[in-house]
Amino acid sequence: MTLQEAWPGLAVAAGSGPQRQPAGIRSFTLAALAGAMAPAHGEPLLVAAGALSVLADAHAPVASTGALFAAGRLDDTTLVWCVLLAWSSNAASRTITAAVAGGPRYAGLIGASLLASTGLAWGLAALAGHLP
Repeated sequence: MTLQEAWPGLAVAAGSGPQRQPAGIRSFTLAALAGAMAPAHGEPLLVAAGALSVLADAHAPVASTGALFAAGRLDDTTLVWCVLLAWSSNAASRTITAAVAGGPRYAGLIGASLLASTGLAWGLAALAGHLP
């Protein structure tokens, strides 16, 4: 089985093409491999890979998960979990970056904003019945 057969949404998830930054390519590669291996190893692998790959680039794992959902390979609850974990991991890495770049006060401002938006997303997912 080729990667394209295992993951029909590959072209959609590829992003904007060769001009993407290397971090995005690495993130996309991890997400693509996880998507290809998901049928054999299950959805937990896909969720974990999405949460890790978002540390390099937030868009690739979410786009990859969206492509799998659009192809009918994921249910809506798994899609929501993948997106929430990607969003949360990215918020954490952005807060750490803010601390390194601008110090604790700057990290507090950025972190509070990201916590509010991320918390709202988790809350809405819970209200929609996608969380236990």
